Amino acid sequence: MVRGARLPITGSSDGWFRVVNTCTGYLGFYTLEEGPALPSSYASFVNNAEYISEVGLFMFRIDPNNPTQIERFGAFTDADVRTLVAIAHRNNIKIVPVIHNLLYRPGGQTTSREVVRLSAFAANLVNLIEQYNFDGIMIDIEYVYTKTGHSYPNSIPTSETH
Repeated sequence: MVRGARLPITGSSDGWFRVVNTCTGYLGFYTLEEGPALPSSYASFVNNAEYISEVGLFMFRIDPNNPTQIERFGAFTDADVRTLVAIAHRNNIKIVPVIHNLLYRPGGQTTSREVVRLSAFAANLVNLIEQYNFDGIMIDIEYVYTKTGHSYPNSIPTSETH
């Protein structure tokens, strides 16, 4: 789908519109290099852009010291992100940051749970989208506490979602 394309509206409900979406492609995840055995996704992203419809950048997470903030996950510059956004948009690929609460050292899953249990960070998500001209946001929050204090790996049952 071309950025700014007009899609036919086929219905609406409660302020939401139903549209015909003829977009085909794949969702990909972009990661930075994690050593010789795990190279960056850059070459794969660039070489397969024609097959990708959306890419999630696994490059941001909730700051464990201030859960209202988003921190960088890995070593990269603002210019690196803007280059990825430009490549994506040039190829009509939607690009979104994946905001997660994973891979904290030290602390592991315990830190992952505690970080999400603390305050909201919605305003900083909006700032991140605007800073890099992302097309939205993808949130990957795992191992969270519910209001009852129970922890669920990977997801919260629908009855606990608010």
